[in-house]
Formats: sequence, C-alpha cells, structure tokens
Amino acid sequence: MTAWNQPVTRGCPSAAGTRDDTMAYPFPGVHTLELEPEYSPLLHGDRLHRVTMPHGGRAWLATRYAHVRQVLADPRFSRALANHGDAPRLSSEVLPETSMMAMDPPQHTRVRRALAHEFTSDRIELLRGRAAQLVDTLLDTMTEADRPADLLAHLAIPFPLLMVCELLGVPQTDRDTFTDLSAFLRSRGMSVRRRENARREFETYVESLLTGTRIDPAGLLARLRAAHEHDRDGLSVQEIIDVAIALLVGGVGSPSTLLASGVCMLLRQTDLVAALPNDPKLVEATVEELLRVVPVGVGGGFMRVAKEDVRVGATVVRRGEAVLPAMTAANRDPEIFPEAHQLRPERRSSSRHLGLGHGTHHCIGAHLARVELQTAIGILFHRLPGLRLAVPEPELQWHDGLVVRELKKLPVTW
Repeated sequence: MTAWNQPVTRGCPSAAGTRDDTMAYPFPGVHTLELEPEYSPLLHGDRLHRVTMPHGGRAWLATRYAHVRQVLADPRFSRALANHGDAPRLSSEVLPETSMMAMDPPQHTRVRRALAHEFTSDRIELLRGRAAQLVDTLLDTMTEADRPADLLAHLAIPFPLLMVCELLGVPQTDRDTFTDLSAFLRSRGMSVRRRENARREFETYVESLLTGTRIDPAGLLARLRAAHEHDRDGLSVQEIIDVAIALLVGGVGSPSTLLASGVCMLLRQTDLVAALPNDPKLVEATVEELLRVVPVGVGGGFMRVAKEDVRVGATVVRRGEAVLPAMTAANRDPEIFPEAHQLRPERRSSSRHLGLGHGTHHCIGAHLARVELQTAIGILFHRLPGLRLAVPEPELQWHDGLVVRELKKLPVTW
C-alpha cells in the first residue's frame, strides 16, 4: 500500500493539472482507518479538483483546510440546491425539503433555533451519568461473554444507538426497529425505491410515536410534540420526523465509527492507553484528536451548490456547480496539522478540526458526540487496561457500500 505521505499521480486531477481531468469518487479500494493515498497530492496547492460522483456526474472536490472551511461557511454555497435528483452526490438519497440537512437560511435557522436549547452543553451534560451506566452495562455483558469479544457488537454500535433512543424518548421495546432502519439509511448502494421504502417505514413509525402515548414524556420527541401543539413557532410533524431521522443516521453511524476506529488507533499507542484512566483531561484531548484524525465517511461532507460564481483559492466555482467539502482530508492538511496522520493529544491545533463540521450546518449534536466518546473511552480503558486486538490489525475486515467506514467486527481480548 502506498504510504499516506507519498505522492500519487495515477489519474489524479492535480497531477494532470487540467480542469477536465476527473477521477471517480469516492476513491476506490477498501475504506479503512487510513485515508486513501489519492488524497495526498490533493493537500498541496491552492485549487479544487474535479471528480465524478456515483450519482449526478461531476463536482469539485475541496481538500485543503482553508477551502473546506470556506465552502462550509460561505452562504453563497447552498445545501438546498444540492438536494435534488440531478445533483452530484455520494448515494441515491435525496432528502425531503423539510430536513434541516437540506435547508438554507432562513428555513434552516428556524428549525435549528427550535432545537438549539435541546442540545446545549448543560442539557447534554445531564446525560453523562446515564451514558456511563449504559457503557458499564454493555461492558458487563461483554466481559461475561467468551473471549475474544466483538467490541463493535457489544459497545460501538449499541451505545450510540441507545443514547439516541434515550434522547428521543423511544420505548425500550422499539429499539431493534431503530437498529434495522439505521443500517438501511447508512447504505450508499441501495436502490432509490428501496431507500424510499425504508425512509417511509421509519416516517410512519415516528409519526405513530408522536400520535400515541408510548414515548417518554421527558424525551425530545415529547417536548417537540408539545411545542408543535402549543407554540406557533414549533416544528411541523414532518419536520419532527426528519429531526428524528437525522439524529438516527448522524447520531448512530458516525459515533459508532468514531468509537470503533478510535479504539483501533489508540491500541497502537500503549503508553497513551495506559495514561488515559488516570487523566480526564487527557481523555478530552484524545477525543478531540480522534474527531480530527478518524476518517468517518467514505467521502467528504454534504455537497453544496454555488448560487453565484465563487472563488475558492485559485479555482472559480461557477454558478450551479457542485462542491464536495472533504472534511476528513482537510483534517489532515499539513499546514494546519503538522504530521497530521499521527494521533497526538498534545497537539495545540486539534481544536481547529472540522470533524463536526463548521458554519451553519455545524453538527448540532457536537457536545453529545463528545460526551459519548469521552465516556466510552474513559470507562473502557479504566475497566480493561489490558485491552488489545485479538487479531493483527491488517486482518480486520471492513464493510463496503456504506456511507461510513464501518468494520464488520472488532475482535478484542484483555
């Protein structure tokens, strides 16, 4: 395999140096802990690169930190214009117009404002104790099972899912439904019809919760329902459903990948792992580095379309052209993060990472993601200081066809 920091020129747009040279995206091969070597030459220079997406044709790929940050924050780049069937995109999915992930201000601002007080650091901190209980319970089950154990099945997948269910107030008996639908909606190879059917099934399920009496009255769904019934500025039923789906997809797939892949990376550094149980500040710093360095998606972030001609570095993006901001690549930009491929919690620039986005669409659940990762990693290495992979790392197997980089299993022993 080509080393991360070695130039690669096989068909790479930057190597050819012309606008019409394109490369299929996402880059081919198995999507693992390491960024594909095709990114390496794209982290130099001052221009964007042409790629062909699986759906909708060609787009610009932004990889440099400054370029990605601009695309994420510049209001001249639209999420709404990128959300239709003809637009370049990674999967067959086209989000409903009522999804805040497909909105621009002022519509997005209204929905985000209705949710903002639900995701303040103070409110999310109230979940930290429950998060610790869930991690302990899951690890109890894992340690009682035979070794080696699958950390993915015992912790990395169920823990974020249970946290989203706790947040929403979903009944315990329905959580298998969430698991199945979450897996469906993370697929990028699913046909349009099959994806629409899966989404429709989930929408029907959430609507039944909103119209019934089974949800936890202290949960987010109940509070959003009350606001809908009594506040003119409350979200519509469809918007509440879309919020639940966004939390399910973004709040399960990404944290699961961050936790599983993050543990793999940490197990490469035994000295760091040994220091984590006795230093909460080190756990916090390590989580920030994991948010920076773990590549979660197989591609970049959500596509944007230019509403007018916009200069990004040395490239002029014309009105109507699509740009993919590759946050995972930007987090490896050597100008911002020296020796960027290395996991270094002492790194002063870690807090500048784009792992949770930037600008209007910065992850609304950012603090929840941090609480989950800090809790899981802190407890895991406190309880199992001898944790190690049960197979050599190169033998780990990865799923294909998902929008996230997900291991099939994570066998560990202790």
